[in-house]
Amino acid sequence: MPEPLAGPRVLLRPLKREDARGIFAYASDPAVTEFLTWDTHQTVADSEAFIDRALADPHMLTLVIQVEDWVAGCIGLTPVLRAFRAAELGYVLHRAFWGRGYAVEAATLLLGHAFDHLHLNRVEALCATPNKRSIRVLEKLGMRHEGVLREFRSFRGNFPDMALYALLRRDWHPRRLKTSPHAAGVDPTDPA
Repeated sequence: MPEPLAGPRVLLRPLKREDARGIFAYASDPAVTEFLTWDTHQTVADSEAFIDRALADPHMLTLVIQVEDWVAGCIGLTPVLRAFRAAELGYVLHRAFWGRGYAVEAATLLLGHAFDHLHLNRVEALCATPNKRSIRVLEKLGMRHEGVLREFRSFRGNFPDMALYALLRRDWHPRRLKTSPHAAGVDPTDPA
């Protein structure tokens, strides 16, 4: 596990069992899980089981996206077995944090770690083609659209087409992250 990775507004840190309630806060939201391969969590025990699986897998890097004291989401890398020094990027964010640049900031931090410290040559991401928000994140990261994998993964009995995006180490140009920190004392989950 890497040391925590800190950006202006986001901290990426190792996952721990105490994060279950924070993870449940977003993983229980059907709008958040709509395009994910795992089912919406029904209980905190589902979130605990996710944490246990993630911590038990030595090949997977799963980090918490923390904004101030909030578990805003998770982000991770999974090795791509068909390619040398390659991993798949995945992320999920609480709905209260959508549209504010947190996913891009978190992914920028993790991509820097992937290329500079893990010495990966390629990071790719698969995204259901109807998931326009995630596609925008991948494009803002400088990832290139490499094609569409037709009916590639199962989503609760459906098989949507998946857009394949990738970034090579030689093409990595880190985004300049915003320098203004999140306003202290503001509850980002408050819709007001």
